Amino acid sequence: MWWNKARRPTVTPFKQGEPKTFDTLLCDGYRIDDVVSMRALLDILSEKRAAHPGMQLLATLDHLQQAFYTSGHTIGFHDLDETEGYDLSGVDPSAFEDGEHRGYLGTKSEFFIRHSNFQKRATVRFEELRGKLFWKPTADRPDFFAVNAKPDEILDNTIYVQAVPVARPCEALCAFPNGYFTDDLTPMENFAVAQRFEERYGYALFGVGASYIGYLKSRDLTIPEMRAFADDILSLYRDAGDPSLPARVAAVIGAQPFVLLNFNGS
Repeated sequence: MWWNKARRPTVTPFKQGEPKTFDTLLCDGYRIDDVVSMRALLDILSEKRAAHPGMQLLATLDHLQQAFYTSGHTIGFHDLDETEGYDLSGVDPSAFEDGEHRGYLGTKSEFFIRHSNFQKRATVRFEELRGKLFWKPTADRPDFFAVNAKPDEILDNTIYVQAVPVARPCEALCAFPNGYFTDDLTPMENFAVAQRFEERYGYALFGVGASYIGYLKSRDLTIPEMRAFADDILSLYRDAGDPSLPARVAAVIGAQPFVLLNFNGS
């Protein structure tokens, strides 16, 4: 491994239901402590994928507690844990109290409900998102180039990685949906972006936090593809009209194996 072994992150398996926070994780996975860099995180994800065939790994990224808090609110706002109309006969008995479902999802056996609800609501088209976000940085939001040049600075010291039982990386977003505030990309809008990046450019969703979402390259892109990818990224921002930006964003795409975006709109 490339990282300093004296500072190697600690990777601990966890079972569904941990941690005990505002938002309950529905999948098993790993808690990573002392995360030293984005590259260390990506190495760990690469190591663990072989142990979870047929699943997708999804990591938390920035501001862990805030990410859990907004994810929990997001789930409630979009009714992603609505159980009406579902056959609950195969659900774990711990999901019931006095014979009645407790009204929220908290076991692996209920993940199919979250996944189905998310897919039903994921009807947004990528083209509808043009100009949704602001490109210019603020005091709390560094610009695209700063974030991608220094990705370690956004990572929380503790990261949770879920092994999500879905076919495509973009679908894993339902395990930790985020995008709660009015001007943010909603979880379904983030899904539309993730699906576009995955299908057109081979960039797979690997992580989401309170403000940032990450995509990992799965294949080399041609120069025209890098330029098209840059154009798609810039299309999300209403104030990204500088003619030098497409080439600069394409250079970032060509120089590193991941891309980070801020999905907060304000």
